[in-house]
Amino acid sequence: MSEHESERVIAERYLDEMLEAERLRDFAAWSQRWDSDDLGGLDDARFQEDLDAMARELGPYRSRSYFGCVVRQTEVSPRYRFVWRTEYEKADALNIVTIQHRDNVWRVCENRCML
Repeated sequence: MSEHESERVIAERYLDEMLEAERLRDFAAWSQRWDSDDLGGLDDARFQEDLDAMARELGPYRSRSYFGCVVRQTEVSPRYRFVWRTEYEKADALNIVTIQHRDNVWRVCENRCML
């Protein structure tokens, strides 16, 4: 097993859930693994706007390839930042998901898609 493999399995599952929620345009499903403080004020209306912008620039999701993980120690617990090269219909992007184990639960604290 490679380094951080068990954390990667969790991040992959959460990313799959968020991608499916994006496809369904379901903010409640997309944000279920987040603490509200980490959402930075993101709400359903802004989520829908972000999805519209992503659809214009990227098109539908196709596939991804794993790049790697960066770990940063915090006062609470380590944060695991996983990076994938993500293929969409119109362009490729980097997809970043950061997870952290807090209060006996793995939580998403970052999800970014960058051209």
